[in-house]
Amino acid sequence: MPMPSVLLLTIVAAVLAFVAGYQIAGLDSEPQEPPSRSYTPTADLKLDGDASEVRAILLDENLLRRTAHLTALLEKLGPTAVEDLKAAYRTIFMDYGDTDLIFFAEWWARFDPAAAFAWTQEQMPTEHPLVVTAVLRTWARTNPTAALVAAQVPNPTLRNMFMEACLVGWAESGRPGLFEFIQTLPEGGDRQRAIQVVARRKVLRDGPKAAFEWAEALPDDAAGFKLHVLRRVASSAAEVDPGRAARWAEGLLGGDSGRGITQRVGTRWAKRDPRAAMQWLSSLAPGRDRDDGVRETFRRWMREDPDAALHYGTTVELEPWLDPVVVRVAHRLGRDDPRQGLAWASKVADKDLRLTTIGLVARGWAMADEAAARRWVEQAADLPDYLKRKIFNVPDSMQPGIFEKKRQEARAAVSGASQGAR
Repeated sequence: MPMPSVLLLTIVAAVLAFVAGYQIAGLDSEPQEPPSRSYTPTADLKLDGDASEVRAILLDENLLRRTAHLTALLEKLGPTAVEDLKAAYRTIFMDYGDTDLIFFAEWWARFDPAAAFAWTQEQMPTEHPLVVTAVLRTWARTNPTAALVAAQVPNPTLRNMFMEACLVGWAESGRPGLFEFIQTLPEGGDRQRAIQVVARRKVLRDGPKAAFEWAEALPDDAAGFKLHVLRRVASSAAEVDPGRAARWAEGLLGGDSGRGITQRVGTRWAKRDPRAAMQWLSSLAPGRDRDDGVRETFRRWMREDPDAALHYGTTVELEPWLDPVVVRVAHRLGRDDPRQGLAWASKVADKDLRLTTIGLVARGWAMADEAAARRWVEQAADLPDYLKRKIFNVPDSMQPGIFEKKRQEARAAVSGASQGAR
């Protein structure tokens, strides 16, 4: 019998023996009760009134039943019950970010959001982002300015998450000033994320058509704020109805309002149906918008499903509009087989883009095996002399191991300075 079969039979026999032993052992033991959510013995508790009722609810192992009872009770209780509820919660074991904590956080934030926010910072189970965002979102419905100040934590990932919760709460409240606040944010990530929150909510709440009309009705501005809104509406609409988003984007092409729209639609469509997205892009008029859309849509496809994307790129009938795809295929294949990558680079229809792609693929080869790359370059009679020189003129920033080298040099400098100080 071949060795793999012997190994497989051995594993199967061991598993069966374990299962049989487990079942036999179970015949002699009493059924085990599910573990209690409480870690405080009932005899030691001295809770009454609201605290006792909340604790009894929290001890229920059934999540759906517990949630129904807890939320119904919280709706009836006012701010005078905060201390009783805190006492009840302290008697129950809860893991990081449990839903019961989220419900309590949002309920408490209706009365005293600052105190509820401080509570989320006191212990690990309550500092989960979902608990904190529940407080901030509720807080922002009544005082968005204070909530946004509280959201400015040092961790950038958490700060972005917390700011989004504040913006959502502000939008839910219907209070004025949200859009004006976003316009005061400096160019950069915070402004773009804020615009995305508003655009997404507009699409999901009112539908793509209403969102399109709203975005187009915004006043034109030299700073490009309207363009950013249009792009984010396109992104959100393409997540919901890519076909409708594509038709809307087509109407914007050719003007300033259409810059960057195709790639916004295409990359989102590629998550659901990349072939349909590529087919749509093929129907657009030639130009930078279409090229950018093709390049970024195929890049997203390669990231989401590299095998399917590569199969498409290497089997589709090549046309000039597919140049960005061919470039990407050339780079991808060139990692493992430089000659194959260069063969694909030569298929790029646009001459300048073709030479650039050949140069980059060849440079990657030269960095890995300079001698082999030189032999190929010397035989490539159709390559311009300037490109041949450029292939082997690798900047220091691209040299293999350059980052590790610089790190070591920095460590040595710090070490030398500390020794000199002694």
